[in-house]
Amino acid sequence: MTDTSVTFNPNTNSSDEGSLIPYPVLDPRNEEELAEESMLDGFNRSGGRLNDTTTHNPLAVFNRTLARLGSEILWYVNKLPRALAVAYLRLAGVQRSLGQRARVELTFILSTAITSSYQIPAGFEVRPDATLLSSNDIDLTFVTLEALVITPGNSSGSVIAECTQVGEVGNVPAGVLTLFTVPYANLSEVRNLEAAFGGSNPESLEQVESRALEAIRRRDTLIVKSDYERVAEDFLGSGSRAIALPLIGADGITYQIGSVHVFGVRSDQSLPSEAECNDIQARLSGLVPLGTTVYFTPVELIQIEVKAIVQIFDGFDPEDVFDEMRGALQAFLSPTTYAESDYVNLNDLEFVLRNVLGVRRVNSVVLNGLGQDILLPNAKSLPRLTGGYFEAFTQDQIFYTHAFGEDNSMTGGVPDV
Repeated sequence: MTDTSVTFNPNTNSSDEGSLIPYPVLDPRNEEELAEESMLDGFNRSGGRLNDTTTHNPLAVFNRTLARLGSEILWYVNKLPRALAVAYLRLAGVQRSLGQRARVELTFILSTAITSSYQIPAGFEVRPDATLLSSNDIDLTFVTLEALVITPGNSSGSVIAECTQVGEVGNVPAGVLTLFTVPYANLSEVRNLEAAFGGSNPESLEQVESRALEAIRRRDTLIVKSDYERVAEDFLGSGSRAIALPLIGADGITYQIGSVHVFGVRSDQSLPSEAECNDIQARLSGLVPLGTTVYFTPVELIQIEVKAIVQIFDGFDPEDVFDEMRGALQAFLSPTTYAESDYVNLNDLEFVLRNVLGVRRVNSVVLNGLGQDILLPNAKSLPRLTGGYFEAFTQDQIFYTHAFGEDNSMTGGVPDV
């Protein structure tokens, strides 16, 4: 029999569910416990005569068969509370999201300025340059939602386009939508100056249930800090990060009574575009209490360059150790997961590197050319690893180096060993 119902792990709780009532398991016994209780009952009722508990004993086989049937019933009985909750959500009109298509602003550039109106029709197809995508097997098409009219004297114009495919796969980065298959006179090139946004995958049943129950808890109104952050992260997409700060105005700095400013970053550590910010801000505004003003803008990313000198154990491939070091730093300094703090602590990074397999000792760590902690200017600031330079030496004093990142020049020096 195939189980198509919503699954639920009663031992799994979110970080803020410690005060909630526990999940109602109607009967916690399992098959083994039922069989043991049945054998014990038979022993007691027979005055100790039915005392053969070996697995091949006919009574034991009979008891285990009954226990198996009982455990099947218990499995369904224990799912009853969750099934009733899902039935309630259906009656309340909760619907499953089938996903959304990504949208993006496309800029069409003409080879020369024109003297008469130039029109690009609705439905014009643009594709990404596969060589600029992380996965070359992605076949995507974006179509313009309305006709674009470029007026005389201008050489460019912009229009909104939508991906024909549903899902997060359509959230392509800036600068990749450059190909068009239908030739147009005087049309020189197409660009997406900002990343596509808004594409989301269809919800699973578990996601629908979680979202609906969370909406019931907050009654579709954003009240506390976590409400703003969770909803903003839902709008940004899975794996994103949002920080809600009360009493912060539109500029993200000044004090403003009755306002909440939410700052966000995508799961891929990129910042949401202006159009995406406006869209999320409008959606958040419909969920806030009367008299509250909400703003949404990108977080402030603080670029971090790490230089490190380490000693590695003999027998380890230096390149493998360097890859592990880089991965550990990227995970720790990810803006989507970095713990709230006023600093990027030098000792924390040393600890991270010391726990990399193959690293025997960390001799020195430098951040942004300085051997000290890096200040995160305000609560909306998050670190992002942009480059690194590693030196490693073995016990035989054989040296290896490795550089990576957006700027391999890596300003500043590394202290001597």
